[in-house]
Amino acid sequence: MTCPSVNVLFWRVTRSKFATLRCPMITRPLEFPNGIRLARLEEIPGPEPDRSAAWERIMRSHIVPGFTVADSSSDVRFRYYAEINVDASQIWEVFRDLCAGLLTDPAALLAGDDEDIEPHKVAQTDVPALLRALAPYHYQLAHDGFLQFALVSDHADQIAEVLVTPTKHFKVWLNDIALFRAIMEHHEIRERAKMEFIDEYPRVTTRLPEGNAVVADPEILWRDIADLVTGAPLMQ
Repeated sequence: MTCPSVNVLFWRVTRSKFATLRCPMITRPLEFPNGIRLARLEEIPGPEPDRSAAWERIMRSHIVPGFTVADSSSDVRFRYYAEINVDASQIWEVFRDLCAGLLTDPAALLAGDDEDIEPHKVAQTDVPALLRALAPYHYQLAHDGFLQFALVSDHADQIAEVLVTPTKHFKVWLNDIALFRAIMEHHEIRERAKMEFIDEYPRVTTRLPEGNAVVADPEILWRDIADLVTGAPLMQ
């Protein structure tokens, strides 16, 4: 499979690019991906008292765009850990900008089918090449609740990673906090003291319909992406 022509320039995000931007903060509810939603009452399993309690939690849920960030002491190679709720329509752009800004070359693309499977390495090369390979599949990456993926630069003295979970909230390990905050401001994503995520609630995940370059078999999807990076499949 050959890479289609993509008239997109993947640029390295610099601090100066975002330094003067000022955007209004987002306060509306989160826009969920097409393949994920909160469960309806009749879809919640279990005995009636448990179902009622879960439904009450869903009715009181407050899942909104935003991020939290904290200092990290678990690994000296990264200084901060962030979690982000991103509107589905923004997932690809936020992922692209975070990777272009926070990661260094070379980086690895990690991918998995769901939360129970440890992501595996699909390809490794420079960050712009990985983003170009992912770009044709941006719709599926943003909306498919059965996929998780990440770019990670793991070097001797520093590590940075941008992970998108199957429920499409972000987990980010980073060192440049000023640049991270600038990217969040550029995308109008507000820092919050506390966040709720859809994976804390009963939810329904559905397969995406055909179209929008959706590849039904995840193994074929990651193999095609590896082809775009290397010219030969890395997965058997």
